[in-house]
Amino acid sequence: MFCGKLNMHVNIQTGHWEPDPSGTWSCLGTKEAVLQYCQEVYPQLQITNVVEANQPVKIENWCKKEKKQCKGHAHIVVPYKCLVGEFVSDVLLVPEKCRFFHKELMDTCASHQQWHRVAKEACAKTGATLHSYGMLLPCGIDEFHGTEYVCCPLPHAEASDHFQEDESEDEEDEATELDDDRSQSLLTLPSVPTSVPAQPTPKPTDDVDVYFETPADDKEHIRFQKAKEQLEIRHQKRMERVRKEWEEAEQQAKNLPKAERQTLIQHFQAMVESLEEEAASEKQQLVETHLARVEALLNDRRRQALESYLATLVAEPPRPHRILQAMRRYVRAENKDRQHTIRHFQHVMAVDPEKAAQMNSQVMTHLRFVEERMNQSVSMVYKVPYVAEKIQDEIDELLREQNSEMDQFLSSISKSQPDDMVLSKERAEQPSLVDSSYRPFKVTSLGVQPGLEGELWQTFDIHCIPLFLKKSHCFFSPICSSSALIGLLVVAVAIVMVIVISLVMLRKRHYGTISHGIVEVDPMLSPEERHLTKMQNHGYENPTYKYLEQMHI
Repeated sequence: MFCGKLNMHVNIQTGHWEPDPSGTWSCLGTKEAVLQYCQEVYPQLQITNVVEANQPVKIENWCKKEKKQCKGHAHIVVPYKCLVGEFVSDVLLVPEKCRFFHKELMDTCASHQQWHRVAKEACAKTGATLHSYGMLLPCGIDEFHGTEYVCCPLPHAEASDHFQEDESEDEEDEATELDDDRSQSLLTLPSVPTSVPAQPTPKPTDDVDVYFETPADDKEHIRFQKAKEQLEIRHQKRMERVRKEWEEAEQQAKNLPKAERQTLIQHFQAMVESLEEEAASEKQQLVETHLARVEALLNDRRRQALESYLATLVAEPPRPHRILQAMRRYVRAENKDRQHTIRHFQHVMAVDPEKAAQMNSQVMTHLRFVEERMNQSVSMVYKVPYVAEKIQDEIDELLREQNSEMDQFLSSISKSQPDDMVLSKERAEQPSLVDSSYRPFKVTSLGVQPGLEGELWQTFDIHCIPLFLKKSHCFFSPICSSSALIGLLVVAVAIVMVIVISLVMLRKRHYGTISHGIVEVDPMLSPEERHLTKMQNHGYENPTYKYLEQMHI
């Protein structure tokens, strides 16, 4: 947006910037207004949030308000991105010699600009520069709980000076102006040309470089395995080269004094340690990038499966076979997420038990969240009682298989960490699904309720979904045991409060005989007695009498 001129947005079909179609919108003052404008400009999309773009864009011929001709000099602005559907973090490419980091603070909800500053300062502390960054875990409109970023080493001093000289010359020749105002666009923004013309770079041939330069797709795992093997081969070649140099140096140092030979040995030992640390760092960077990409792919597939499942529920007329197929695809997508989390945790537990102990709580929380989300999604089929009655047996079998796989995982890890695996203990106490069907509520009708389509879409929300569960059973989430524990705690607290109140009231009775009323002063009293009477009227009590009253003497 630019005050005095019409708002600009990207046309989905052409990809070009176009002015506000109504010819009235200009200068939005709040992020809530930006979100509302995104929803009005793109009514066919499910816009859920907005976020500032990482790079500015250049817009030509920006229309002034209430004028048909759109001519004038260009403006460079930082636009807003309209986010569609459930939030999915960006997949960041990690070039060679760069490192990937992320920060998550669940008690902090900050804007895009604040997290950009945090990432930039974090890279600067390590003597690096910020290459790219993205947001994590939305907590409001253009507000997030964390950020992910890539830090790269600083360029050489000469190249840096040359870049600054070229940049200053280009800024003097540039006729455009940089505005701090914001605009809105769709999901992908055009890249901004830099002041230094980019030289064509040859395509990477090394498997590691190919992996980092190629975005994630269905061949992600194959490329990751090749990159990991190439990384191991590269490390072995480096170690072999150092070993040969060490042997040659030892041959030449036979006649040297012992102290010099010891210095030579320490030198090569330091080289070996440095290569080992470098290899470990490269492997960690590769694994972290792979995990981030796999999580993004799983989230995208789950979102697509969930949208397809919900679309079959509201179709007219409802078709049980298609609904069951869509449900299976959705449950399979959720199960892949669980399997990925489980395999990764088991791998870490075998390689680094200490790190696995730190991850334990996070893994259990994620698995519980997946189960609750699956439970809530599958429960939506019971809003169509006719369909639920026809495919009830298939639903029971599907959910029984998922529970069986989860129980096997929990039993396998509960042996090593029985105290921490609360979920396995809770699930062991839950009733079996063999003799009970998964029915969140009783089916009383075989027809489709009027107005079902609108009710389904209004009821189902990604972030806050009503839970339709059978009262006597908990199938996915450990809600039953938690509710019983909370009830016992409430009863215990109530009993303690009654005891404390009784003791306080009993203690106050001991002071019941003390009187603080006004006493009439006898004119025949001595000055000392009159003074004592005044002191008693102002609250003075004889300590001896007070002690005797407390002791009931």
